Amino acid sequence: MSPAEKIELGAIVVIVGVVAGIRSYLPARLELGDAVLFAAALLLVQGLIRDLARVRAARRLAAQSPRKVTCMCAESTIGATAIFAGLILVFLLTPVVLRPPGFAWPIAFAAVTLFGFATRHLVLDWRERRFRWETDHNVTVAWKK
Repeated sequence: MSPAEKIELGAIVVIVGVVAGIRSYLPARLELGDAVLFAAALLLVQGLIRDLARVRAARRLAAQSPRKVTCMCAESTIGATAIFAGLILVFLLTPVVLRPPGFAWPIAFAAVTLFGFATRHLVLDWRERRFRWETDHNVTVAWKK
């Protein structure tokens, strides 16, 4: 496990601990669309922070030129799709209301952030139309051949 991965896991533990500490201040009533939007935004923010750290590290290794691939990070794909689904739920005014108990908040934060961590190297390959493992997808995305 790389130092960056250890830092990310440590940050997840800290964030889940903070959420557990403030869970009594978090909403006891939440609409499904809002919950989906919030989880998707959390997943995308986590990926953004990881990508910014990766770009910063890549600048230090400026000798490497990025290779071009036709893929998209699965985390971003899932997050963007969930944002779209959440917006549909919000604007359709779905009557589904969640009443999460206090312990559900840290569990939800842990589930979303650990999912993001576990799928950090999974990409959606556009040409092959499948998911695959790409440990270094800090690359330039090429949409055409």
